[in-house]
Amino acid sequence: MDGVAAFIELAGFPLTAFFLSMLTFVVSAAATRLVAMRLSIFALPDHRSSHTKPTPKTGGLAVVTVWIFAICVFYAWAGPGATGLAPDKFAVFMALIVGVCLVGLVDDILFMPALAKLGFQIAAASIFAFFIASVDLIAFPVVGVVSLHAVFGPAAPVFTVVWIVAFMNAFNFMDGLNGLAAGAGVFAAAAIAIVGAVAGSAFFVYAGMFLAPALLGFLVFNFPDGKIFLGDNGSQPVGFIFASLAALGAAQGEAGFAISFYVVPILFLPFILDVAITVGHRAVRRRNVLSAHNEHIYQVLNRSGYSHAGVSMMYYGMFAVTAVAGVLAQSIDPDARLFVPLALAPAFAGFGLFAYVTGWRCGVIRPDKVDVAAHALNGEGDAASASAESVSQPKAAE
Repeated sequence: MDGVAAFIELAGFPLTAFFLSMLTFVVSAAATRLVAMRLSIFALPDHRSSHTKPTPKTGGLAVVTVWIFAICVFYAWAGPGATGLAPDKFAVFMALIVGVCLVGLVDDILFMPALAKLGFQIAAASIFAFFIASVDLIAFPVVGVVSLHAVFGPAAPVFTVVWIVAFMNAFNFMDGLNGLAAGAGVFAAAAIAIVGAVAGSAFFVYAGMFLAPALLGFLVFNFPDGKIFLGDNGSQPVGFIFASLAALGAAQGEAGFAISFYVVPILFLPFILDVAITVGHRAVRRRNVLSAHNEHIYQVLNRSGYSHAGVSMMYYGMFAVTAVAGVLAQSIDPDARLFVPLALAPAFAGFGLFAYVTGWRCGVIRPDKVDVAAHALNGEGDAASASAESVSQPKAAE
């Protein structure tokens, strides 16, 4: 009951902010769409796309702007003590999110080289891990809670850098159907707010309750009709926010919130497994795993005849389960937390098997299909261009 009481006690201001931020976002999303129309920042259909007409892709600007404004108001209202972040660290955290958003916007306009984007992702993740906070405490069965800093010393933040970069790209890869990534983010953000209440962290309560309505406001325009897309200016910073929250929760010292590192990976387990299964599936079929493709589980289902809304709703069902599982993982003994994702993984893997069997039967995936990118890496094309799309590859569909 302590967690519930903490949630009720903290809920007064966030509930007001929920409706205000949602209203603000609806207005700013409409304004962003108008600006996108005037600036011609569009996602153009191509051979991997499931949308058929040019669509504005600056919805992320509104999501990020609303969330940053709201969390800054919370910080000014509650003070550093409620966040565990000193003013300088909080300022750098916000600056990094803005920077990631702007780089994503530049990429949406100019299509930056993949290596350049990867370099910036590593830089942003490194600044966060070495200056703001890095994952320290991870619980394992039998062994118990392990401190990465105690084991690896000064090199411990490297784990956080790898985690943030990997998750940013995974979230970006999954932003390919109307409502998919943003809808998943709504479930995850709401669960983070509840986890924050269970752990007694006002910062996590507010961060989740501000992010959920911001993304929900975006969905008004994106789902199911896809009138506006998140774009890299949205998927990249939103992915960065979620990954950073995981690091903050499991950090050491004053920046730590005693929230299990497993929470965010559990919340996004369908996305993480989708990426892992897709890579494994392509590797088994001797396809180039670094090249751009349209063989993610959600893409295969969409190409097999399932609508954007139908596929997204399938994932919403899974994210409803992982939302409950994430809260459960925070509530149980630390030694048992790893068993939560291990218990869920087979069911999600079965969903992937269903998708690929469906794809094979519909003819959208063929083991004997020529992989152009693989030939490119064997000297029959531009190997550099074939591999360059491995990081934050352009959306197959939004």
